[in-house]
Amino acid sequence: MIRKAIALLLAMLAIAAPAFASDDDPVFALVLSGGGARGLTHIAAIQELDRRGIVPDLVVGTSMGALVGALYAAGYDGDAMEDVALHADLYDAVFSMPPMRTVGTIQSAFETEPGNLLRVEIGKKGLGSQLGILDDMKVNGLIMRLFSKIISIDDFDDLPIPYRAIGTDIANNRTIVFGSGSFFNAVRSSMAIPVVFAPVILEDGSVVVDGGVTANLPVKIARQLGADYILAIDCNDSLKRYDDEDEASALPESLSGFAMQLIDTLASADTSEDALEADWLVSPDYRDFSTFDFAGIPRILADSKAAIASDEVQAVFDDMEAVLAPYMDDMHYIHYDELPVPLIGDVVSEGISGYYDNVFDSYAGRPLDYDTLTELESLLERIRRHEGLAEVSYRVIGDEIHIKGTSYPLLSGFLSLGLSGGIGVRYDGNETFFAYTPEFSVQTQLGLTSSLYGTLGVSVGEGIGINSGLTVPILDTAFFYLDLDLSYGQLSSISIPGTANSAYGRDVGLSFDMGIGYVYSNNIRLDILLGVDYAYLSGTMPANADTVPIPRVHNAYPYCGIGFVYDIYDGGNAADDGFETEVRLTIGGDFPDNMLSYSLDWEFFGIYGPSDKVKFFMDGAISAVRRPWYLSSAFRVMTTGLKTVDYLYLLLGVRVPLPASTFIDIGAYAEGYSSLHPSSAWEYDTSLIPFATIDGYDVGGCLSGGIITTFGTIKATLYVSAKPRVSFMLEIL
Repeated sequence: MIRKAIALLLAMLAIAAPAFASDDDPVFALVLSGGGARGLTHIAAIQELDRRGIVPDLVVGTSMGALVGALYAAGYDGDAMEDVALHADLYDAVFSMPPMRTVGTIQSAFETEPGNLLRVEIGKKGLGSQLGILDDMKVNGLIMRLFSKIISIDDFDDLPIPYRAIGTDIANNRTIVFGSGSFFNAVRSSMAIPVVFAPVILEDGSVVVDGGVTANLPVKIARQLGADYILAIDCNDSLKRYDDEDEASALPESLSGFAMQLIDTLASADTSEDALEADWLVSPDYRDFSTFDFAGIPRILADSKAAIASDEVQAVFDDMEAVLAPYMDDMHYIHYDELPVPLIGDVVSEGISGYYDNVFDSYAGRPLDYDTLTELESLLERIRRHEGLAEVSYRVIGDEIHIKGTSYPLLSGFLSLGLSGGIGVRYDGNETFFAYTPEFSVQTQLGLTSSLYGTLGVSVGEGIGINSGLTVPILDTAFFYLDLDLSYGQLSSISIPGTANSAYGRDVGLSFDMGIGYVYSNNIRLDILLGVDYAYLSGTMPANADTVPIPRVHNAYPYCGIGFVYDIYDGGNAADDGFETEVRLTIGGDFPDNMLSYSLDWEFFGIYGPSDKVKFFMDGAISAVRRPWYLSSAFRVMTTGLKTVDYLYLLLGVRVPLPASTFIDIGAYAEGYSSLHPSSAWEYDTSLIPFATIDGYDVGGCLSGGIITTFGTIKATLYVSAKPRVSFMLEIL
């Protein structure tokens, strides 16, 4: 068994070099406070202990202090913890939103409805499918990977350093001191900030949240556990040494900030008493660090090292070292790298299709380490998407991995709001246009059965539309879907900037498509579909000063298409590197004219750089559209509001990432496009040969400023070209 192997090694090492050789030796405890991202400042204090050769007999931690303390107790020294903090992508793990319900978490090249503004879970029991705002699957996976060698230990005294984590049982109004049982539950419970993360529900019915609610600096608990000497690291200024009037009256700026402020308020009296109870207290001024500033980890680590190196803090460590000097020869530390790598004995699953049993069986006999669990979590995420599950979690029990799939409740789903596009002005030498390309949507999705999902939505963009669909997973990583859309005013001027002379007022569109989506990995998706668009047009169309009757009332366009998406760009931070591209090709026929037509679109964006201070990026598009004139998709609307059927575009630039996810872009672009010469009031003179109609060329430069938010990128751009043309656009992407 894994636990026995580790316990045996630790016992042998303990015999050879006990932490304190005599029962008369005092017990020295390290106590680490909670504090969110500020808790990463504990790492600098632990590095100072390492430098002095001081090893505690007990580590007690709350919230982020529980995670840092668990790393230390498991064998990660200060430098190893710093490496984890810099490379484990804590920002992505913490700020992970609840997953989408369908397998199509990678957006199809044919999907146009945004859902970025807001998504609210709905069901028979109320709003929300989970008990926290943020999803905890990535946090859970990170804990499993970091502690894979010791995750099955159930006696925390068997760790390289005995360890205790503090949680708060809100069901029974009590403080829990975790010293045995599930190591995962202990660490995860202590970090469960109320409202932000879901609580951990133990087998005895306890509902456990962040230990900071009752003991954010658990010094008195450490004393009750037998500690004779206590070093407390407080990252919250519990004694208000650095308090001022402005700081005291500061209002929380976010829901998560409010939750942390509430915890601090509830525990403030006890925390100050705990701070005074410690033999040595280290509490530098960390007010510049936000509770959820996981994007600023390098700065937090650097500034906390400077704080620990200050004369005031060094004097505290000097005094502590002088007191502990008689016992330091017996202090030894077992590093995580020295622990044996256990092997996986078996993988057991429930709530998941038996189709995956053979895949799970292949993990038996493999090392239970960081890389193996990373691979397993990627597989479980693919299964979750494909099966439309709420969660696919796993636990390590002995040498077995237990995987559990959890379905969403039936007749539950979500309501989402989306907005994309832009508004702006464009000056083309002699004329000024108002350009606008907004698209707004309201979408709902319900789980009709355990694997069948239905969607219903309303969109405003290319007219006003009602859309509906069904999605069901098939095979291993594929799914089948049906979509039916009804639209009114599909060629209205609301969706076509500056083209009021091509607007219809009473047209109705009906489209139906069915397809198969194949999700090859977390980054690749392929779609194959069949569809038909029908348009009913009535009335007349303006043509200069006269009106021209619409030539045909009933119009049908059957087509087939293939779409490809490759996306390794997260885009959650202005300094992110990555690449994304979408390609879609449709071929169809215009009836009753029996005309073959097609559309080809390829869009790509890539950004890379030598550092987080400067990035080089490229943005491009290639498009050739030959679709019937009565379809709103018969042409492409360019970023600056022009319409075209042939389009070549490439932008090369430099991005300067700024604080708070803001950025500045500067670049140069070149483009070729068709000027859309009308051959009649309702048709354009085009050729089936792609790019044959390009007759306009332009080069220019652009300057952008923007901010990346949780609901998309907001960007303002000034375009200046040689035409001359000047455009200013405000966009949400």
